[in-house]
Amino acid sequence: MDRADKAVLRLAIGLGLAVLIAYGLALPAPFVVCVMTVLLLCKPGPPIPFVKGSVLALVIGALLLTGVLMVPILENYAATGVLLTGVLLYAVFFAGARSANPLTIILVIAFTVIPVAGVADQALASVLAVALAVGLGTGV
Repeated sequence: MDRADKAVLRLAIGLGLAVLIAYGLALPAPFVVCVMTVLLLCKPGPPIPFVKGSVLALVIGALLLTGVLMVPILENYAATGVLLTGVLLYAVFFAGARSANPLTIILVIAFTVIPVAGVADQALASVLAVALAVGLGTGV
């Protein structure tokens, strides 16, 4: 079996497993699980080991949930929240450029999309954070 065949097989099985988990468990945002799984499985190179990937999913899930903590800052102190978001994004992009890590996009989501969703509806931010973490765990 060629390397390309293995990659396609890994992507097909991983996406099928993601659909089974996301829709089978009736998660509130099942499409996010599928998108995150594809994002992780399309990473070039060998797959991430299971233990390392599970720890990574837990850490990223915790970081996503910390994005929920920015919601009160954005609601009550808008200028400070926007400034803090800008500083955090600068740090994330700087670290991502130095290490060339494809998972930098997840941290960008944690500091931009999650707080904005939390300002619209607090429960939506938690649902998105959990769905992204489950997607990463499924991709592993």
